[in-house]
Amino acid sequence: MNFFHILVVTAEEEIYRGKVSKVIACSSSGELGIMAGHAPLLAILRPGVLRLDCRGEQRDEANTCLEVIVLGGYLEVQPNNVIVLADAVERAEDLNRAKAEKAVQRAKDNFALAKGGNIDLAMVALELALARYNLVCKNDGINLNRRS
Repeated sequence: MNFFHILVVTAEEEIYRGKVSKVIACSSSGELGIMAGHAPLLAILRPGVLRLDCRGEQRDEANTCLEVIVLGGYLEVQPNNVIVLADAVERAEDLNRAKAEKAVQRAKDNFALAKGGNIDLAMVALELALARYNLVCKNDGINLNRRS
């Protein structure tokens, strides 16, 4: 498996630096999947989940090195190097599941009432609330993807 270097930073701190096998990020054009050898790219990140996979680096290590909510920013891809400049980052351990669940319901209600130019803003707020809820549930060991 091929690895590449990544640096994830905000203006305040370095979030992660290391080798990964895959990056999944939400861009303004849609979800991006980046692996070693990806073509050079500059993307605007929209609020959503940023996932770094370390699969194969060490057998006893979990596949996901980092999974956080990014509140926007930029992603630059160069040969064997990725830099994420995030506006802000939220970690699962900093989120509360009950509050996240209430935020999803509020965002759904606001989206249902949104009109005109507010629809896009309400959609982003709903996507962010759902991303937070999914991340905190995953961190708490709750599988939201169960099939009956």
